[in-house]
Amino acid sequence: MDPIEVLDRIGSDNPPSTEELAGVRTELQSLLTAALSADGRDLEAAKELGAALEAVDAEVAARDEAQAAEESEADALRQKYLATDEKTEAETPEAENAEETPEVEVEAEKEPVAASGQRNLRRIGQAVTRTRARVTEETPKENPHARLVTLGAANKDKINPSGGMADVASVFAAAAPRVMGKGARDTLVRLELSLPEQRQLFGAKREENDTLIDTFLAPSAVAAAGGICDPLPADFAHPILGNRGRPIRDALPRFQAARGGVRYSPSATLTNVAGGVGVWTHETDTSPGDSEKGCLVIECEEELTAVVDAIYACVTIGNFQARFNPEFWRQRLDLLGIAHDRLAEQTLYADLVAAATAFTTYGAGNGTIYSVLSAVGKTVAAQRSRSRILNETFRVVLPSWVRDALREDIASQRPFELDAFAVADARIDAFFTTRGIRPVWSPDVDLFAAQAAGTSGNPVALNDWPGGNVDLLIFPEGAFFHLDGGTLDLGTEITDSELIKTNNRQAFWETFEKGAYRGGEVIRVTVPVDELCICPSVAVIESTSPA
Repeated sequence: MDPIEVLDRIGSDNPPSTEELAGVRTELQSLLTAALSADGRDLEAAKELGAALEAVDAEVAARDEAQAAEESEADALRQKYLATDEKTEAETPEAENAEETPEVEVEAEKEPVAASGQRNLRRIGQAVTRTRARVTEETPKENPHARLVTLGAANKDKINPSGGMADVASVFAAAAPRVMGKGARDTLVRLELSLPEQRQLFGAKREENDTLIDTFLAPSAVAAAGGICDPLPADFAHPILGNRGRPIRDALPRFQAARGGVRYSPSATLTNVAGGVGVWTHETDTSPGDSEKGCLVIECEEELTAVVDAIYACVTIGNFQARFNPEFWRQRLDLLGIAHDRLAEQTLYADLVAAATAFTTYGAGNGTIYSVLSAVGKTVAAQRSRSRILNETFRVVLPSWVRDALREDIASQRPFELDAFAVADARIDAFFTTRGIRPVWSPDVDLFAAQAAGTSGNPVALNDWPGGNVDLLIFPEGAFFHLDGGTLDLGTEITDSELIKTNNRQAFWETFEKGAYRGGEVIRVTVPVDELCICPSVAVIESTSPA
């Protein structure tokens, strides 16, 4: 049993069993005894082994405390709801005396070693490996799990259980004359093998047997010299590069679409009541002539509708691959989830962009930070002015790489200030929030193109910011909402007659969703992105006409 593997599982989704903790504690105590022996004492290893023992003891104590709390709660419920005339176990004199026992202070639980990071585990691993080598050298070469026993005609003869061939020969010499009859055969000595539980492959899951095998065959447990003569260990892990998340969706109000769509009324702005207000002066009242007070006539507005789209994900895999290479199957499922998130976000962003119409304007700036912030600031100020929006928050959707471009531009304009090279994400977000704007950083908008490959003798240029420009989508909070029609998940083991014929299975799921435009002014601004630009720049703006 590998102590490091057990310690690493403390506090994880796959915690070690009580038996594993007990086995590791016994081994750690044995190693600690060896590390503290007068012959070649290793205090550094002893400290790490002691820390590992404290972690194991803390975990055992925590489990005991949790079990005691659970038992106490169960007793309380039993007494409250299942009380009878007979005394329960909690009402016996022993229990009453136990309640009167003064409470003993328990030493504060120490933080498990596993929680302190991989660095401690590496040090403990080095201490275990180093001390194990000493224990192996000092222990007599005998197998505690194998023993010699006598049988048949030699049943009454004594033999050293850990003896060698000389002991076997001695038994044969004494018992052979007792084997009577021509051609008679008899078993005189047998080697019995009894492996401990940690060497028995009986796990119900493949991972359990892998753990047992890796305990003894992992690289940390194999010592080789004179080259690598043993087969190399296999790594069945299939890591992925990518993350899931829906920042644009999460920035919008969400409503359930139980019927797959919704009918709703649009939002209104001041332009919807133009002509309904006016000024009637004293002079006009004195001589009105043909003057009349205007009065707005309200007509029924056309209702809006939104119907969900289905964003699906589907993959087919052979039964052999799914069954005997589950890590590969899980990797592809995880990657498919990431791809689904990207397509869903891009589809939602397209719904938002569809609500914008184009305008053109010009602006001037001397860098990315100025160009982006001035464009966003002017756009929001104009929207507030036109619609008399005072305190409401605005949203701006930007590609996530723009935050890096802003950080680099700040550093390029302040080259002699070291703090400019470490501008935190929160500081960049504050550039927008102080203007009453909440940025939404999307990893799925305006993607970088694939990097062209060169050679050491003929390198190629590193990709510049996508297009040299960036699109900013700006709208007041509430202009859009997310219509959520739920998820249809058929699982990862879909089979039918056709799939069975080819020994395959499928995984399938789909989300039903839509970005619904409620109303209001939505502006899309295109601004230049450069590390340092001191020349006037042109900005293209798209906007909805006020409803």
